Amino acid sequence: MLVKDIATSNVISVSKDTPIISALEIMERENIRRLLVDKEGIITIRDIVYNWKRISSGTVVDIMNNNLLFISPSANLKEAMRIMTKEAVGSLILGDGENVKGIVTERDLIRYAKVEVNTFIGDIMNVE
Repeated sequence: MLVKDIATSNVISVSKDTPIISALEIMERENIRRLLVDKEGIITIRDIVYNWKRISSGTVVDIMNNNLLFISPSANLKEAMRIMTKEAVGSLILGDGENVKGIVTERDLIRYAKVEVNTFIGDIMNVE
């Protein structure tokens, strides 16, 4: 199975000057945990929780993570798992850095990943 088969293709994004409280409201309304920020970063519900004191006055640029990791839509799930484990991230952006085609999260992988009988878990989770 390929990453594009389980990814969310409708990626919701906000601008860097979006108030944190507005980002939280979007996440709540759309039932999502991440928002892309102008293709330059990502803000997660965890970022908001860790920065709760800024919720009423800050903007997403103040707390966003600007280390976006991209993966090819044609990559397999095993490769996505390896990257997420190695980089300790909860999501990968599908695309090439310019064009965003979707997002795949750790929850997507957990939901759809199936370990074959002859596959060792260590082979899947190997970060080297």
